[in-house]
Amino acid sequence: VIYIWHNPSANAHTQYTFGASFPRSYVPSEVVSEPVPEGELFQPSQPSSRGFTGTLLGFMCFGGIILFIVGIVALAVNSDRRRKLAYLPPKLAIEGHGIKRGLTAIEAAVLLETPLDRVLTMILFSSIKKGATQVVSEDPLKIERITPQPEKLRPYEEDFLKAMIDETSRKRRTALQKVMVTMVKSVQKKMKGFSLRETKNYYQAIIKKAWQQVEQAATPEVRSKLYDEGLEWTMLDRDFDDRTRRVFRTGPVFVPIWWGRYRPSTVSTPRPSTTTPTASAPGRSVSLPTLPGAQFAATMVTGVQNTASSMVSNVLSFTNGVTKTTNPPPPPSRSRSSWSSGGSSCACACACAGCACACAGGGR
Repeated sequence: VIYIWHNPSANAHTQYTFGASFPRSYVPSEVVSEPVPEGELFQPSQPSSRGFTGTLLGFMCFGGIILFIVGIVALAVNSDRRRKLAYLPPKLAIEGHGIKRGLTAIEAAVLLETPLDRVLTMILFSSIKKGATQVVSEDPLKIERITPQPEKLRPYEEDFLKAMIDETSRKRRTALQKVMVTMVKSVQKKMKGFSLRETKNYYQAIIKKAWQQVEQAATPEVRSKLYDEGLEWTMLDRDFDDRTRRVFRTGPVFVPIWWGRYRPSTVSTPRPSTTTPTASAPGRSVSLPTLPGAQFAATMVTGVQNTASSMVSNVLSFTNGVTKTTNPPPPPSRSRSSWSSGGSSCACACACAGCACACAGGGR
């Protein structure tokens, strides 16, 4: 069968639409297609809202369980770290009465649970200022005794010098940990019967006052003198590094007389000999060397940081060695451990059951 469409006015450059119709009985059913109503072309099928809600709840439940587990692990790690750094025994927190006065800055540092690398650095400064030792090598840190030794060194200073000078490098870490254990026990004994809270507040006020005096000094000479006298107290401030930079960023600094024993590479004056220096004649002034403020501050801050890291490379591990003796963890209880384990299993089971119910409910 041939069908011909004829239009005398048709041309070759115009598009024409035409069609043909046939009786349904003459056309096979498998080739027949129904016309799509206008407006329904290219409309994707919409998923079931209940199915989508169920899937979303499933992901939320699974993600919530993962976040819960991660949170528990993070809290456990953080709690374990804090416990290792808490070297004071808990019984020291039992409130007594009154303030325990007379502690040195280093003993106050232990009372305030200052990081032990900073405490050791404070002991080094104290020993240098008293003329008991001097630095002979800055990197690696090496010190030597000055003879004759000054009188009335404190026990922790003598123990520190023995650990740093007499012990080999392998045994030095253990020896320094013993120094700290002895100090913690000594402070604990001195605090017996006194209020920990009131005593801490008392020494925090001393730290604050030490910095105020330095910051309010009228001249560079007075500022340098006050900083020297209260150095150990100012080192207890958490903002010691930045505060030192701010205070001494301008103007000259009159370096203390012991500076050459601490940083021999930063001064042009010869390092003190190992014999007792001759006292100056009465009325004769001593001319101290000066450094630019910014240089002094940078040297002081980096020196403290480097000294601390030279003595204690890993503060957490070092402190944990002290804490094991001064504040050991309580022994685990079997009944408590079993109850906790059962409770955790129950919680997980309930969470999973709740998740399953939520997902099933969303899918209906």
